[in-house]
Amino acid sequence: MKIIYIGLASELHGSEYYAPLYGEIVDRLSRYKDIIFLDEPLTSYQKIDLSKYDLVIIHHLTGGTSSLAVELTTDINRPVILIASGAHNALASALSARAKMIYSRIKVKLIHYIDLDDLKEKFEILYRGVLTGDLLRKLKILEVNETGETSPMAHYYMDRVGGMVETVSFKELIEIAENASKNNIKNLIRDISDHIDLTSVEEEYLEKAVRIYYALNDVVEKGGYRAVTIDCFPMIMAYKVTPCLALAMLNARGIPASCENDFYSLPLLIVSRYLTGRAGWIANPSGVTSDGYLRFAHCTIAPSLGLDCRLTSHFETGQPYAVTCRYSFREVVFGRFDREFNVLRVYRGKVVDSGMLEKMYCRTQLIIDPSPLSPDEFIGEALGNHHVFMPLETGLFDSLDYLAWWMDWKLEVRS
Repeated sequence: MKIIYIGLASELHGSEYYAPLYGEIVDRLSRYKDIIFLDEPLTSYQKIDLSKYDLVIIHHLTGGTSSLAVELTTDINRPVILIASGAHNALASALSARAKMIYSRIKVKLIHYIDLDDLKEKFEILYRGVLTGDLLRKLKILEVNETGETSPMAHYYMDRVGGMVETVSFKELIEIAENASKNNIKNLIRDISDHIDLTSVEEEYLEKAVRIYYALNDVVEKGGYRAVTIDCFPMIMAYKVTPCLALAMLNARGIPASCENDFYSLPLLIVSRYLTGRAGWIANPSGVTSDGYLRFAHCTIAPSLGLDCRLTSHFETGQPYAVTCRYSFREVVFGRFDREFNVLRVYRGKVVDSGMLEKMYCRTQLIIDPSPLSPDEFIGEALGNHHVFMPLETGLFDSLDYLAWWMDWKLEVRS
């Protein structure tokens, strides 16, 4: 990603004010290696080829700079971030520039800050959001399905979100799994046992499940893939083993991985990894508890999200192995896209309870208080089944806002 950072100032405000300020700003933000900073603030129009940059950042250091900002960005067809504090009428100029840019259909967003510490914090939130969007548009994704041909849903995903999807068949994956050496499988089991209690499992079935993990690892590493989705139910029925453990471990080690060939959940698994530093978790809404909370459940939780993790049978098929854990975070953000990837609707919730609480649901269950929204309100407006959970981190909603702006999504925050 290539970003240019331009400081604007009016000479009426004196270079003794704006020159040192710009120098300190550059010093504070110099750790962002993909940003090119102009050597000094502009006080008059200068021809700059902005077409070679993905993002243009304009910092209004003083007032009297709105016309210059608009002149610089006319017809560039690039998103623009305006930055300003209230001092020296800088914010007034930024607001004026923003209004003119919106009228000219320039994609623009404004950051207002109080002091340079505040700017540094807000800039990091902005940067995480737009960088995650840039990543989504370039990500190399592995799809595993029955035919080995790229699915219609994968093509739709690439058209609407971006990235590059490549596909392998179940047959190819199983061949890699069966050819794994005993030593390779033992090493993986040893690694898994550091995160998941394996004492109650049958060795034969554990090895079969771990071979799927080995095969997915092998394809991911050799192909340079950074995310995975697998059409798991046909594979479970054909090969009598689930990829739940494999997906849980991939998510735990930083490779976002979705089951049921769910391309609607995959980008949010990626977003969780890059905005929170934690794995996301796919779960189905599974009704309302007797005491009035929402229940979510699924079988693929990353052990990095949980406590007391162990393996048990997969809920629908009874095949080995599903993962069950107690969720280790108290506050969460969860959400999903509409069918066209136009709307991203997110919710805030508090974790009331978690684990394998009842046998008639998928093996990890999460009981959520979505207040002030009621469970019935959530069910009435839910955009689909799978929702992705991510731990609530400081600045997450703001980063999601920048991400949605970058991706041209409508962000709906329902909390």
